[in-house]
Amino acid sequence: MIYHLPHIKLIRAISRLKLLQTGITLAILPPVYYFYLSGELSYFLATYSTGIAVLAGVMLYTASHFLRKVVGMMYLDSTQSTLKVSHLTFWGRRHDVFLPVTDVMTLGDTGDALTETVLRLKRYSTAETMYFSLSYGRIVDKQAFEKVFDLCYVMHSLTMLSVLPPSCYLFSWLRYLPATTAQPDAP
Repeated sequence: MIYHLPHIKLIRAISRLKLLQTGITLAILPPVYYFYLSGELSYFLATYSTGIAVLAGVMLYTASHFLRKVVGMMYLDSTQSTLKVSHLTFWGRRHDVFLPVTDVMTLGDTGDALTETVLRLKRYSTAETMYFSLSYGRIVDKQAFEKVFDLCYVMHSLTMLSVLPPSCYLFSWLRYLPATTAQPDAP
């Protein structure tokens, strides 16, 4: 294991509670319509209940869209060639995705810095993006994490060149430096 988000259990509970809330809201609609059609319930209450049910469905979709993209755990296999990423499904269950390490974008390629609260886990082969946090999660194996996300670029942006660790060779981070343009001197 190279990364772990302890709050993934809370996110899972929220995901399942949204399902329960939407289910209960939708289960209430048939009796509401029955009482409305029998004349025991006003039009206002029937439309109000329908609006709440629609809102619950929209909120379920929106919440699960974002919660499914939160990375709970990352593992690196013994050959250090495959990254196993664990995240939640729509139903709040764990789903594992196996990615070749060469397909995972480094933090320099995504444009993220270690100082950001939420970092993006992107791939070269697809536009799909997942998210993880170093502020709320923790790095379990620092060396393996550095191998996957090429922290030499990030370390260079945070420190002086002379204090980079020996593992960060010149050619491993030089390709990530932004191109500079000459600015004309102001008069």
